[in-house]
Amino acid sequence: MINPTLPGVSTPLKLRPANPEFLAIQATLRPAWMLAALMTCWLALLPPLATAAASGPPGSLPTSIIATYKIYKSGILLGRINERFERDGNRYKITSETRSDGPFGALIREEISYRSEGKIGPDGLVPLVFSSTRKSDSSKSFTSRFNWDAGRLVREHQERDANGRTDQETFDLPARTQDRLSSMYQFMTSIPTEQRIETMMTQGKHTDRYVYLKQGETSITTPAGQFPSVHYIRETKSGESKAELWLAKDRNYLPVRVVFTDTKGSSLEQRLVELVIR
Repeated sequence: MINPTLPGVSTPLKLRPANPEFLAIQATLRPAWMLAALMTCWLALLPPLATAAASGPPGSLPTSIIATYKIYKSGILLGRINERFERDGNRYKITSETRSDGPFGALIREEISYRSEGKIGPDGLVPLVFSSTRKSDSSKSFTSRFNWDAGRLVREHQERDANGRTDQETFDLPARTQDRLSSMYQFMTSIPTEQRIETMMTQGKHTDRYVYLKQGETSITTPAGQFPSVHYIRETKSGESKAELWLAKDRNYLPVRVVFTDTKGSSLEQRLVELVIR
């Protein structure tokens, strides 16, 4: 083994072993693209409850919701999510910013932004535009527009080619599909009552079907407070990852905790830390 020295110094350097806690954190970290993947794993965990009982008219919904979540991977802080819901009559807008935080944030800066805009109808939120912007990779940024009359979802990429044109893709758009942001806030327009719930959700392109099973009710404590909650778990097949969510009954059924566990037992958790409803 070579014993290193500084230039011009004959005395060998004594290398101190790395802090075990730092090594444990370092082993959990990934490049920026992996952080983006980890921070978006939970996106599919929050579908709208399409078969739930309908609630009141748009005017009965909050005009503003500000929520802050933290994301943990196997107990280590990865990122922070700042979300804002705004309602103006029967129109809504939701913005969400996810940034790296904790020990990971000190090494790699990543930021992912989402926006959903649409109207509020008899069946709840009806998304019209959904967009995603990734700071570290603009090729992943896009805007999707919902053409409900034609039953088509048009996705346009942000990057332009040498001729100034953007790439477009078109996908089928099933009725009552939610985007990954509107899905979280659809809970407050359709109170979850069913034991088994089927729903459709898109992250800007293909629409996927999800089935959730009610596990009962419990009380969840987070830094934002204690919340009587309804617990749902996603129906999975052998070899699929597990997904669970808890909805606060007295806070418009907003998610207060979401846990995603992969087939190797590694977990990704979203935890509510601040909440303001007006």
